[in-house]
Amino acid sequence: MPFPDDFRLDGAAGDVVTRDGDSLTIRGPMSPEQLASVLDLAGFEPLRPYSESRRQAFIGELESRGGPLSEDERTQVMRTFDTLWQPSLLVQAINTAGVARKEFKSWRELRREQLAGEPNLQRERPRAADLILNAAQVVAVDEFATSDPAMSEDELIARLRAAGEFSDRQAASIGAFLATQPTLADLKHDLAIELLKLARLTGRTVPQERLDWLLLDTRQQAAFEQKVNELFQASHITRFAWSGAFDGSGSPFWWIYEYVFQPLTATMFAMLAFYVASAAFRAFRAKNTEAVLLLGTAFIILLAQTYLGPWLTSWVPESLSALQAEEMKRYIMSLFNTAGNRAIMIGIALGIAATSLKILLGVDRSYLGRGDE
Repeated sequence: MPFPDDFRLDGAAGDVVTRDGDSLTIRGPMSPEQLASVLDLAGFEPLRPYSESRRQAFIGELESRGGPLSEDERTQVMRTFDTLWQPSLLVQAINTAGVARKEFKSWRELRREQLAGEPNLQRERPRAADLILNAAQVVAVDEFATSDPAMSEDELIARLRAAGEFSDRQAASIGAFLATQPTLADLKHDLAIELLKLARLTGRTVPQERLDWLLLDTRQQAAFEQKVNELFQASHITRFAWSGAFDGSGSPFWWIYEYVFQPLTATMFAMLAFYVASAAFRAFRAKNTEAVLLLGTAFIILLAQTYLGPWLTSWVPESLSALQAEEMKRYIMSLFNTAGNRAIMIGIALGIAATSLKILLGVDRSYLGRGDE
């Protein structure tokens, strides 16, 4: 495996992933977090804006591989560097994250204000002041963008907190902003493409040595990511049918669920359907007043659950909206059904209380009978 020069194992992946020469070994399945940790350790960090001295040094590297650049090629290199982010963009991202968001009070807080006699209740909390970077913090961002050696993200956050008020959301926006920026491999790849386009227009050729140097980082990055992804996939391939994670494919838990629990569940519900149909047939027979009410209520509920019910009652005017199928269903479910459920729950609660008292007092008769019987 081609390792980048700055590759070091630490963090979440360092506990289970080990490096032995040019190969990586993992103990157990690799989680997505560990995969992201290994890829982050590759050293392919987002670029900072290039100063004039760094630009000239880069051009010198290019000219040492294939000869001097033409004026058009030099201009194209400068244009590529101009596409990198500037400190003002990072300042704007941090200030955007510092804009106060709307916050709403809980219903308990509103109720407390109502009981306190507040005549006009406001759902939205008073908005806090926006956090905008001050002059010292803007200077710190400028130094972060142009520092050599490069200032770390943690050092920048520490300086921003020391220079003024700074929120956690603003700190998170720095990482989110940098994550969208190109790496050195991306920059070299884009420059190689632009130089090839320019050579096609001018009739010149780009030296192969120069192209190889520009595409070297991209090839290393792609090869490294491919090998790490292969390691991730290989770590989830089980050697034996009963190995792997407890809930993974082929595990005992999975086997019992697939071949025992699911078939039993399907069988039980298939048999239950016949009992439900038989019970419904006996219960819905209109042999007395109560059965007629039950049959009519069930018909209204079932009709309102389909498209046919609202369509049949769509002609009912708004003044008689209570006769529409949807309204009748809502009225039955919210009034009669709730009353019945409440009575059942009260009965269950009383039964639980009575049974608990019998058990606590030792007067409950066991289902196997007393010991002296």
